[in-house]
Amino acid sequence: MNDLADPIAGRASIGEIDIRTDSLNDLRWDRVMPILIEEQVFMCHQMRQTVMALRDRRKRGLSVLDLGTGSGIFGIYLDHELNRTRDGRPLPEEERSSILCLDVNPRAIHFVEDNAKQNASVQVATKCERYCDQSVPAASQDVVIINPPYHPVHGHWVEDVALHGAAGEDGLAVFRDWKDTIAVHLQAGGVLIGSVMSPTTPAGEVVAMEELADALGRDTSSVHFCRHLDDPDPPAGDFLRGVYAAYLDTEPDLAAWIEQMEQRISGFTVVYF
Repeated sequence: MNDLADPIAGRASIGEIDIRTDSLNDLRWDRVMPILIEEQVFMCHQMRQTVMALRDRRKRGLSVLDLGTGSGIFGIYLDHELNRTRDGRPLPEEERSSILCLDVNPRAIHFVEDNAKQNASVQVATKCERYCDQSVPAASQDVVIINPPYHPVHGHWVEDVALHGAAGEDGLAVFRDWKDTIAVHLQAGGVLIGSVMSPTTPAGEVVAMEELADALGRDTSSVHFCRHLDDPDPPAGDFLRGVYAAYLDTEPDLAAWIEQMEQRISGFTVVYF
């Protein structure tokens, strides 16, 4: 089956799953992130084999947390894969995996619930709150999925950027808020799946992956990730000047901020893990 993602129309299809989002042209602050072929659709295909293999090893249904769920694409996709037979019938209740889609944005939860209904999801629950230690019990999740906001944002614009985009000066603020709590909620032998745009160091280290390895425990966990390698990572200064090109002439403090960022960060790279 052909996959489809149309960010302007605010819709996407992955196999038999149809998902609606806000349009990329919608400028509202609480806009629900449109789906991209190279990001969310790719992640769905990437995660399937890993998650299905984990279920086979554990010989039971899984507990899945779709964190910062947005439209619910990951949770709804895994519900379809985990909770239906090959001919499309729902599994018996005792064999089902539980899917929890969590987001701080009420509009996102509305989209998840509507998308779950339209796709006849079997076992998808929602929770609207800021992710914290009490969101789910400790060591309760077999699978956690994250695709957090990762756009570097100058402090002057923090309140003007869509909720799904703003992530502090280096793009890792939300990732850092989540990573240590994920380590508390993930079961031993569980799987964390995600994507983020990370700063890189002059030595070539991917900052987010180094911090994630520390959070999960370098002695007890393995972190595997891949990067876009078609083109070199854009230097931090070039990337930020491109992002803020329309404002450089009217906001004099931007140039100084970009120079400061260049001293701290070598570049940016998108990673999938």
